[in-house]
Amino acid sequence: MGDMDGKVGLVFGGANGIGRAGAIALARRGADIVIADRDRKSGEELVSNLSQKYGNAAFVDVDVLDDDSVAAAYASTEERFKAVHAVVNSAGTIAHNVPDVFERNINMLLLSVYRSMRCAVDSLGRAGGGSVVNIASIAGITGSIGAPGYGPAKHGVVGMTKDYALSTAKDNIRVNVVCPGYVLTQQVSRLAPDQESSDRLINEQLRVPMRRWGKPEEIGSVIGFLSSPESSFMTGSVIVVDGGLTAR
Repeated sequence: MGDMDGKVGLVFGGANGIGRAGAIALARRGADIVIADRDRKSGEELVSNLSQKYGNAAFVDVDVLDDDSVAAAYASTEERFKAVHAVVNSAGTIAHNVPDVFERNINMLLLSVYRSMRCAVDSLGRAGGGSVVNIASIAGITGSIGAPGYGPAKHGVVGMTKDYALSTAKDNIRVNVVCPGYVLTQQVSRLAPDQESSDRLINEQLRVPMRRWGKPEEIGSVIGFLSSPESSFMTGSVIVVDGGLTAR
């Protein structure tokens, strides 16, 4: 028995990386899970694993750049499971070296969250309340020299989280944001394909005080906590999980 038994979690970007870890964390707590993603192969593989180990799970194809597609993901989840109680917004890949890189990153990393948040307010309201966990980055609380638009988008996610937390608190809807540091996802591992280069990158260039990469499941456990009744008096919180990097 878990503290999210009978609840339904909708995880955008849940097929891979941090979103995948968040979906697993919610399932371990007893929630039924819907993976909303474009990667059908990875998403359906995860759904199969979750169904075997924990309980009900489903996959829905979604384009987070399209309003109707995002709304359809909510509608499909409510149709199948009757309600949505927890939402995780973790979708989005970073654009590089394209003419409209700034606009693309704002659309993918900020406006995609807004599209989901608009639907989440209505959907969670129908369920009598619930939780939203947005995934930002330490680039959302500090300066960033990464891809154009990445830092502004993540700052926007942090600000949007606080605004929605204030406007939905009266409706028993909690909205929090997680700001991970350097996490060794499959996408990031391409930058450091072997252990030596990985250690050099994290210790000499990125200078993380704990001297290692974060693991997706370490972010996932925070997502699970924020989605669960254990965090019932938390909303508008900005949770940094970065191995001490921003403590400098």
